[in-house]
Amino acid sequence: MEKNDDISEEVSSSDSEPEEKSVNLINNKKGTHLNTIRSKIKIIKYAKFHNQKNASIKYSMPESTISDWMKNEKNI
Repeated sequence: MEKNDDISEEVSSSDSEPEEKSVNLINNKKGTHLNTIRSKIKIIKYAKFHNQKNASIKYSMPESTISDWMKNEKNI
């Protein structure tokens, strides 16, 4: 039984870690991806260095979404 207790502790401790792992969570209702603030900032930085089109290809998202994020970067 001690092994099972160790496993449950590992699972519960990994649930409390930051959302960095969940960069692209799938929203079950719409089938769209939910992005964390960290991932949005990462994508915005990539788009600024390369360009919006390359960022949209790399992260598989519309250019318009990246453009909107860049316009609202101060609010993020």
